[in-house]
Amino acid sequence: MKTLMIAVAAAATLGASALTVAPAAAQPYGGGYHDGGSVNERQQRLHWRISQGERRGTINRREARYLYSQLWEIERIEARYRYDGRLSRFERADLDRRLDRLASQIRYERHDADYRPRW
Repeated sequence: MKTLMIAVAAAATLGASALTVAPAAAQPYGGGYHDGGSVNERQQRLHWRISQGERRGTINRREARYLYSQLWEIERIEARYRYDGRLSRFERADLDRRLDRLASQIRYERHDADYRPRW
């Protein structure tokens, strides 16, 4: 009888904990590229990452100049898209895609072996 009571109590505990976890798991994840805020916030974050890489020496001056030019091009495209005051779904997707590509380029340039000592 004790074994049956323990099994019922364990099942009730697991069932109750599954109910309490379900609402938290149903919430959207906010850490992805596309949920990372507005286009301007993402541009500021990418600008900061380039400047941090340059300051730390993981991005050299030539790479930083290229990455900044890519970021400025995206800003010009955004200004053209916002001419009517808002972004359409296509325009937002295009900017997100371009910002994702730039983030990948920054990640690559920060982790290549340009400034590692050659022993």
